[in-house]
Amino acid sequence: MTQTAQPLQIHLKEMVDELGELATDSSTVVVEDELRAKIKAMRSSIKRIESNIKKKMEELHLSDWMSHKELDRLKTDKWVNLQLNICIVRDQILIKLRAQKFELAGLDHADTGHELDHQVKEHVEKAMKS
Repeated sequence: MTQTAQPLQIHLKEMVDELGELATDSSTVVVEDELRAKIKAMRSSIKRIESNIKKKMEELHLSDWMSHKELDRLKTDKWVNLQLNICIVRDQILIKLRAQKFELAGLDHADTGHELDHQVKEHVEKAMKS
């Protein structure tokens, strides 16, 4: 069993123990049914989580324990983390620069329009004086 599914398995066991402790009179039948439904949902959740973990391990080709240990080692490797952080910062800077580029292009367009209006106004004034 994987480490992620263990807390769910423990919770499921506690719920089964609670169910066993309840008396079977009419007032606890509803509670018992609710607990059984929760247990069923927990079991299906555990199976789904375990299958997702198995599928992801197959996608990463982590069929043996050494590959898994190597992946854990890489998670804590300072150089790898530094390289990943550099890539993330680079991407964030590029996104901000692109946003500023479009903002400046809009301002430049507005300024060009204002400049053209000013030139047209001067031209009209010159034409009226003549």
